[in-house]
Amino acid sequence: MKRLLLFALLIVLIGANTKTFAQSKSFKTSFSQKISNGNCGFGNIITKDDRFGDGIAVIGDVDGNGTKDLAVGADYYDGSTNDQGMLYIILLESDYKKKSIQKITIYCSSRFGLRICTLGDYNKDGVTDIAVGAIGENSYTGAIYLC
Repeated sequence: MKRLLLFALLIVLIGANTKTFAQSKSFKTSFSQKISNGNCGFGNIITKDDRFGDGIAVIGDVDGNGTKDLAVGADYYDGSTNDQGMLYIILLESDYKKKSIQKITIYCSSRFGLRICTLGDYNKDGVTDIAVGAIGENSYTGAIYLC
């Protein structure tokens, strides 16, 4: 009971000193670029219901041009099978426009690309490594691919 009361008191004390973004008058944001079909040189490669952007990770400056690049998942991409999934490696220019795109997928209904996590340079080859989730793999028991 004492622990519960201490925990409740802690929540009250922390909550009393915390502002949400909605309460803060000084919080402002602006968007430099939208990356989607037809924007920033992306073309029309995303189809309806692909869920492009469900998984996303900043993967560092892969091409050495001084701008961080992105890994973006589209886990409902339909390739050779339904909900196969696709991972887009998007190399960006300094104005956040697309420099180039590499598409990576696996050949089963796996929802590849739902979750993406950077691992740093795990294998020490000078390139950021990533883990990509495929929850539909093996009859929805799931799998993780290291790229």
